Amino acid sequence: MEEPPGSEERSQLISVLVGTFFGSYNTQVDRQSEAYLSLDKGFVGLEQTRGQPGYDALILFLDELILWLASRATDLKFVHQEGQKLAKLVEAQTPDRPVPIISFVARQRDLSELIGDTAPGAQRLNFSDALKHWEGRFHTITLEDRNLPAIAEKRVLKCKSPAARVELDAAFAQTAKIRESVMNTLLTSEGDREMFRKLYPFSPALVQTLIAVSSVLQRERTALKVMMQLLVEQRDTLKVGDLLPVGDLFDVIAHGDEAFSQEMAIHFDNAKRLYHHKLLPLLEKQHGRREDVERLPYDDLKQTAFRNDDRLVKTLLLAALVPGVESLRALNAERLAALNHGTIKTPIPGREGQEVLRRCRSWAASVGEIRIGEEAANPTISMQLSGVDTETIIEQARREDNQGNRIRRVRQMLFEQLGLPGAGVRAVHNFLWRQTKRSCIVLFRNIRELPDTSLDNPDERWKLMIDYPSTRLVTARAMI
Repeated sequence: MEEPPGSEERSQLISVLVGTFFGSYNTQVDRQSEAYLSLDKGFVGLEQTRGQPGYDALILFLDELILWLASRATDLKFVHQEGQKLAKLVEAQTPDRPVPIISFVARQRDLSELIGDTAPGAQRLNFSDALKHWEGRFHTITLEDRNLPAIAEKRVLKCKSPAARVELDAAFAQTAKIRESVMNTLLTSEGDREMFRKLYPFSPALVQTLIAVSSVLQRERTALKVMMQLLVEQRDTLKVGDLLPVGDLFDVIAHGDEAFSQEMAIHFDNAKRLYHHKLLPLLEKQHGRREDVERLPYDDLKQTAFRNDDRLVKTLLLAALVPGVESLRALNAERLAALNHGTIKTPIPGREGQEVLRRCRSWAASVGEIRIGEEAANPTISMQLSGVDTETIIEQARREDNQGNRIRRVRQMLFEQLGLPGAGVRAVHNFLWRQTKRSCIVLFRNIRELPDTSLDNPDERWKLMIDYPSTRLVTARAMI
C-alpha cells in the first residue's frame, strides 16, 4: 500500500489540479466575483476530457451529497438553492454533452423529515413539493438492511485465501453447535444460519443492533466502518472461533462522534455519564482500577473478569439507547449472556444466565438505574437513563437530615395539628375555659434531657410539656 501524500505533496497536487482544471481561479483578478463555471458548463468540460473514443458514459458516485444537505437542514434557502442542482445531473440546459452522465446518489436521510417544525407550514409545504420534483428525476434503488451481510462479506470479511476460508468455515461449524436458545437469540427473527456464516465472527444480533444505533449517528459512523473498526481494534486479541460480543459496540458507538439529533445526543450523554460516574467505579471497586487492569496481559484472569463484566453493563446501556431493537428488547439474564456468548463461563454449562443474574442483582444494589424485574424464573434486566442526577440531590439533602431539623419538623407538624402558633420550642396558647380567658405555655422538649427544675411553674399560666421519647427521634424520622 502506498503511503498517503504529505502536506507539502498534497499542496502541490492541489495546485496542479486547480491550475489544470480551474484556471479561472488562478487568473481571476477580482476574487470576490468568483468566476467559476456553472454546473452545466462544468459538466460539459468534464465530459469533454472523458468524451474520447472508448468512453461511453461518465459515472458519478455521490455518497454523502444528501448528508451534506441534511447538515444544513435548518437553512431552507441554502438547501433549496443547492438542491435544485440535483436536477441538472439528469436534465442539462446545454445540448452538447458528449457522453451521458450516470449518477448514483446515496440517500441516507429524508430531508423532508429533517426539516421538522423549524420552518413555517407554508415553507415546509413548498420545500416538500421541491423535494418531490427533484426525486422525480431519479430512479430509486432500495437497499434493505438484509443486504448488509452480503456487502460485509465482500467488503469487510473477505478471506485472504481459500485456506483461510476453509479455516473460518470450520470455526463457524464448531460455533454453530451452541445451545438452541443461544443460537435463536443470536440469529433474531430476521436471520438464519447462512446469514450468520456470512457475518461470522459477527452475529445477526450484533449487526441488527449496529444498524439501529448507526441510523441515529452522524454520517461518519456507518455500519461497515464500525464493523471494520471493531476488527481492527481487536486484531491482536480476537481468535478464530470467537464471537464479537454485542457489548463491544458501546465504546465504538458512544465515543468520538456526536449523535445526529439533539434528543439522541442527550441520551448518549446520559449513557456515558452513567457509565463513567457510577458503573465504571462500581467495576473498579470489584476488579481494580481500569488503567491497572488494562496493563495486565490480555488473557490474565483479572483483566478477563473486568472485561466480561464491562461488556454486560455496556450491553444494558445499548438496550437503553435503542430499546426498540428486537435483539435488545426485554432483556433477561439468559439473553444478556447469549448476546455476549463466550464471555460468561460457568462450571456447569447452561448456568450462564444464573451467573449473569447474580452479578446484575449485586450491581443493582449499588446503582439504582439498574432495574431487575419481578419475574421469579428469569426476570427482565434494564438500565434507566435519566438526565437528573438523583444521587447528588440525595447527597445534598443528607446535609439537612440532622437531629435539630428532625425535631423542628416534628414540632411544626405537631403544632399545626394542635392549632398552636409559633415556630420555636415554646408556644403560648390562649383559650376560653368556663367563660374565662386562659393562657397556656406549651413546651416541646425531651424531658429526660431537662433538669428537674424545668418542671416548676412559677408563672400563673398553665404549663404543658410535650415530650418526644427518643433522643435520636427515630419515630419522627420515619414519619418524615
